[in-house]
Amino acid sequence: MSPLFGIKKVDGIIVAPVSEKSNGIKNLFTWNIPFVIFDIPQKKLKTNSILVDHYQCSYIATKHLIENGHKNIVVIDAFRPPGSKSKFILGYLKALNEYNIPINPGFIQEASPDIVGGYNAIKKL
Repeated sequence: MSPLFGIKKVDGIIVAPVSEKSNGIKNLFTWNIPFVIFDIPQKKLKTNSILVDHYQCSYIATKHLIENGHKNIVVIDAFRPPGSKSKFILGYLKALNEYNIPINPGFIQEASPDIVGGYNAIKKL
C-alpha cells in the first residue's frame, strides 16, 4: 500500500497523467487499489483508461462561454510541433467561427503542462 494512503481508506484512484511516459503510474500496481487512467492512455501498461475527445470538449466549452455573453476567450494548450494545431485548439476555433467572433492569435497560448508553463502563458496575455 502507498504511504500516501496509509492513514485513510482509499477505495479507488482516478489518475490524470501529464504524458504517456508517466513512470510513477507503475507504482500504482503495487498498491492493490483499483485505478483508472483519465485522458492520456499509458500505452506500455495494461490499465483501464477513459479517453477524452479534446475537439468536442473545447468546442462545447467555448460555445458555452459565448452563449453566456463572453467573447474574449483565451485557450491555453500544451506545446505542439511547428505547423500543427491540437484538436483542443481546433474545437475552440470552430466555436469562434460559428459565432463570427474574430480570432485573436494572442488569445491562443501554448505552454508546458505544469504550473510554470501556465503562469508564463497567462503573463503573455
